[in-house]
Amino acid sequence: MVGLFWGKFMLHFKILLLSFFVCSLSLAAETVSQTQSLPKSKIDFSYVSWSEVLKLEDGTTKDQATNQFFGNALTYQYDFSSRQASGFLVETGILFGKANAGGSQAGITYQTSNNPWSGALLAGAYRWNLSPSTYLSLVPTLLYRKVTMQAPNASTTQFKLAPDINQALIIEARALLTPKLSFKYQMGSLVTQANAWWGFGLGYAL
Repeated sequence: MVGLFWGKFMLHFKILLLSFFVCSLSLAAETVSQTQSLPKSKIDFSYVSWSEVLKLEDGTTKDQATNQFFGNALTYQYDFSSRQASGFLVETGILFGKANAGGSQAGITYQTSNNPWSGALLAGAYRWNLSPSTYLSLVPTLLYRKVTMQAPNASTTQFKLAPDINQALIIEARALLTPKLSFKYQMGSLVTQANAWWGFGLGYAL
């Protein structure tokens, strides 16, 4: 019941954030002039979340749980393209947060929360300008994360985490709120033993 409620809450929360982003596009168009160029370098601070498959085994039974990651990312982004033109950019940064594992396992019960994790990312992207103050980017990402999980209560139960190094394909929408400040919204998916990635945050032009 708690998992169902949390899932519905997160869905409505994401819809609310997406609505806020759409509204911010109108605000950006009013606050940033048509001649304002996109900043070439910026620092972002974001909230990020994704889930991974956690495989369980007790010798005779195999099962799996969901490992949900929540945390923050501090990244630096540099745009190689000319001003007002679509083009390529790179991004690198650090991540940190907590992970909660559990779910509706059929054979093996494993529930744990607040497991610390940290990591880093490296990404290249291609940006399309939608207007002088908004743009959309396709962001292939290499993600590294290290998580410390609590051991299962049963001594015979073992778990296998998803790989520490994973790949993701992320779509990022960004709107300039002022010449220096921008808002971004991300949705995407990881490749190996994982699924949906999403995040939102603020960027500051250097």
